[in-house]
Amino acid sequence: MDKFAETEFELDDDGLPVIANASATLHCSRHATYDGGDHTILTGRVDRADLGVDSPAVYFRRNFHTPATRSAPEWRAPSTSLPMDTGCAAADTAVS
Repeated sequence: MDKFAETEFELDDDGLPVIANASATLHCSRHATYDGGDHTILTGRVDRADLGVDSPAVYFRRNFHTPATRSAPEWRAPSTSLPMDTGCAAADTAVS
């Protein structure tokens, strides 16, 4: 059974398929791959994030929540490389 058989897709600016009317879309480039035994684990670097018009559902503490709505500009990754040990805090500072 194909769980995406009835899902509507559209092409983004780069010609890649994305789910139509998604609450958010992350555009990533390959960061690293790791051997996972019988599979390969791929991690991505977020290069761009686009927000849709609907609020996303966030799963937190065993429940789904809708965050407060706010307008936010399109986010693009900073052009300079950030040290890997900065973690998520570095991404948070780049959003403002």
